[in-house]
Amino acid sequence: MATKKRKCDLIQTDNTERDTDLPPIIQTWSRFLVMAMYLPEGTSNTLSKLSPFVLHKTFQGLCGELKSLKKLTNGSILIQCMNSKQSALLRSTKTFAGIKVSITPHEKLNSSKGVIRSPDLRYVEEQEIVDSIPSVTSAKRITITKGNKKVPTNTFILDFTQPTPPSTLTFGYTKLNVDPYVPNPLRCFQCQRYGHHKSNCRGQACCSNCGKKDHERENCSNDPYCINCKGLHPATDKNCPEWILEKKVQALRIQKNITSIEARKILRPPQQTSVIVPGLVQRLKAGESLIVAEGYVFEFERRGYLKAGAFVPEIVIEHPELVRSLHEEFVHAGSDVTLAFTYYGHREKLRAVGREDQLEALNVQALKIAKDVADRTGTLMAGNICNTIGYDKDNPDTFETTRDVFKEQVEWAVKYGADYIVAETFSDLGEALLALDVIQKYGNGLPAVVTMNSSASNISHDGVPIVDALKKLEDAGAAVVGLNCGRGPRTMMPLIRKIRKTCKGPIAAIPVPFRTCEETPTFQSLKDPETGKGVFPVDVSMFTCSRSQIAEFAKEAKEAGVQYVGLCCGNTSHCLRVLAEVYGHNPPGSKYSPDMTQHVVLGDNKLAKKRQPVKKTDVDTAILRKSKICSSMYS
Repeated sequence: MATKKRKCDLIQTDNTERDTDLPPIIQTWSRFLVMAMYLPEGTSNTLSKLSPFVLHKTFQGLCGELKSLKKLTNGSILIQCMNSKQSALLRSTKTFAGIKVSITPHEKLNSSKGVIRSPDLRYVEEQEIVDSIPSVTSAKRITITKGNKKVPTNTFILDFTQPTPPSTLTFGYTKLNVDPYVPNPLRCFQCQRYGHHKSNCRGQACCSNCGKKDHERENCSNDPYCINCKGLHPATDKNCPEWILEKKVQALRIQKNITSIEARKILRPPQQTSVIVPGLVQRLKAGESLIVAEGYVFEFERRGYLKAGAFVPEIVIEHPELVRSLHEEFVHAGSDVTLAFTYYGHREKLRAVGREDQLEALNVQALKIAKDVADRTGTLMAGNICNTIGYDKDNPDTFETTRDVFKEQVEWAVKYGADYIVAETFSDLGEALLALDVIQKYGNGLPAVVTMNSSASNISHDGVPIVDALKKLEDAGAAVVGLNCGRGPRTMMPLIRKIRKTCKGPIAAIPVPFRTCEETPTFQSLKDPETGKGVFPVDVSMFTCSRSQIAEFAKEAKEAGVQYVGLCCGNTSHCLRVLAEVYGHNPPGSKYSPDMTQHVVLGDNKLAKKRQPVKKTDVDTAILRKSKICSSMYS
């Protein structure tokens, strides 16, 4: 890196001799000064005891009105001067209010860094920039690593002798923009926290890979764990939410010329006192309805982040930011519940895909994400357990294994702040009763919502009619019972009406948003009308319900007295919003509900008609043209 002697603390006068061999000295001055007193051994800082009124009046008498004064934590005074005359006068001052002092330029505030980029700089040397621009004291070319080689770029970091870098620099025929230099966040190599250096650290040393305190990273073979954000990655990961936030802190600090502490207060304001959200049972007893977004598995499969077949929520480990985003999206659309994405996140499923060692990490991560979203949005947070792949009604040995699978997930849900627990998609009454019993024994009093998945026969796999099975679950203490998954709205509602007549408490209806019918009552049984082949799961989207059909389902469910309602596999935000609106809710997403009165062709908005008057014959012509195009595509 090319450097030259910093001149920011020099005041150029007419009689100053200059070395003709040196590059010209820019006439600059120190805007920021620090006043400290000389402290003989055993004395206290009497400067810090001076009244602010005395300080102000003394400075006024000495050099006139200053731009700003600020007391630093060590008791010294930070001075911002209005002009070079004030700066020179103050720097020559040796006593202040009878106290011996030293007034010197601030180490950092009188200089700044900037970044320039241009292909024209490809063959320019660092020293050439320093020699050519008086206000630049050093230049460093950025290099990047490709393979095992360091490759120079056309980007330079420049040090300037002024508090803020210039907006542009001119090199011969080239005029370049100067961008502010934003340094990477300062992370302590001892405790791995941000904002201080290892030499100033008071924390305990820990591994940057796993966060544990008994070893260094070089000898670490543990799974990654970030001590800052609690994510499943090393503390060094630049995709860490805390690293990204600290980078924004540095950018704001540079932009507004404030301290890092002040920038953090802006970007991370103190948390407000949490609002007490009424619990599940309280709301249902008060006659309220709850809109519940499910269907995370299918939505992430559709987006390309989850494998159809095993349907294991590996995305919780691999892309937790996307899980958080979908929670927020569903709440925006109207969900009153943030359901932790632990469906098929149990031990047996993870063992099947070779990730059993990450069982706890996945569940904890999912619960923490859901809890954070729920706390910020004022929604309920629900833990989630579901049907296992090991339960066998004819093999009692599997009962205890299944109980253990439920137990560990329930205990994690309690530990990380669930408001209630959902136990869902059971085809066997016996397994559903096992799940409910585990929630009651290990759920620390949390209420349980237990839903079953009804086959075409309307009978559970262990031979109990679904309506009777749900009545047994209600009698066993479930706060809510009902149906989820499997059936679409058209084939679920007849069963729901029977359940409503049999069960006395709140009931749940959470269908899949697909057009099932009497011949094919579940979405697993749907067939392609052209080929006759089954469409589950990859082609089932051809049977997706319209928003109008979801609205009709919501209306029927509301009339039937369903208080706990939502959509399961195939759920989308716009359909969930329709369901919420039919139930009388007004979620944030309703701001963007369709309003065809504003349509330029089909609307009755006066502005739309004024802009483009359209005759009905024109609309008919456009529709006919579109239908011909569509026909040609499929002919």
